[in-house]
Amino acid sequence: MSSQDPEVEANMEEPVEETKKSKAAVAAKKRISNLKRKKMDDRYYLNGKGRYVSKKKSENGKKNIQSRSIRLGRKVLGLKGMVLLGKGDDGKALIKAAAEIRQMLKDGKTDEEAEALYTAMQEHKENKA
Repeated sequence: MSSQDPEVEANMEEPVEETKKSKAAVAAKKRISNLKRKKMDDRYYLNGKGRYVSKKKSENGKKNIQSRSIRLGRKVLGLKGMVLLGKGDDGKALIKAAAEIRQMLKDGKTDEEAEALYTAMQEHKENKA
């Protein structure tokens, strides 16, 4: 890059705006594409779906109590694939499980503790019936 003039090198650091000539600027090597910038940046990583996502936003999403309770509910009930929440037997059971697990998470339990408590509660209900 040192062969280019300083003005062009300064433009390489700026993100590409979506304009009619943005692709042309990338093709002419006057700008760097946003995807390439994300690949080079340590604030982004490749998620399980193959997309470059922000580490900070991804971590915040993983901490979300609602998504954690749904994830743990699916794990406890052994559900795989797509399940419509509130629709059908699996969806209704998942909503009930997620509500109970969500309350446990709000009370300060960790994911593992909430999962163990919920499975123990289910076993107790089955033995009682």
